[in-house]
Amino acid sequence: MNPLPLRKKSPEELAKLRQTFGILPSPPAAQTPDERPSLASAPKRMGALPLPSAKIPADVAAPQRQLRPPSRSFKRSEHRPKLEADTPSLTATDATPSPLPLRRHSAQELAHARRHDALAVISRGAYQLPTAAHPVLLVCGYLLACGGAAAPTLLDGLSRLTGSYTLAMAWSQGYHLLTACTLAALVVAAVIYARNSLSRHHAAFIAIIVFFALVFSVIHYFSQLRHAT
Repeated sequence: MNPLPLRKKSPEELAKLRQTFGILPSPPAAQTPDERPSLASAPKRMGALPLPSAKIPADVAAPQRQLRPPSRSFKRSEHRPKLEADTPSLTATDATPSPLPLRRHSAQELAHARRHDALAVISRGAYQLPTAAHPVLLVCGYLLACGGAAAPTLLDGLSRLTGSYTLAMAWSQGYHLLTACTLAALVVAAVIYARNSLSRHHAAFIAIIVFFALVFSVIHYFSQLRHAT
């Protein structure tokens, strides 16, 4: 006997067989809310206008954003701190200039370096304080200036006391001695002015005395100039 049916049963016969065996028929599939009726299955109304196309021009739909050229801002709030990762790290092998020495110097090397720096500063004269002239140098300058100015008068008085005019004539009545003393006083005044800045007023006084002594000695030495004033 062949177990296979000779023909395919119809749906009505299958339903009767399910009823005889007590099998309930399956309910119809419910329509899901996501499934929406299409426009093609909707009934056409009279006089309905076709819907406009949803196509929008590209230039109207998505307007391009105009980018401004980058400009530097001076506001402190807009300045972002530079991250450490952005800066390239320097390795120990790079020959970078550094004020720190590569090794620790000894006490002798430090003393030698300090001595060298001190000698360099002293040679440039950066720490030379103003000094005053020695009192002996000042006394010599004033004695030469005043003694030279008074030399003709002193020699004249000495020759009258001794009754001998040989000394006065030998020194041309003291004018040669006046010239020598005043020139030596000028040299002393120049030394004081150049080396001792605190005693430059003494150099000026000595130079004034020498100037007047030379002027009046010239007037008295040359007889043609005695009535020139």
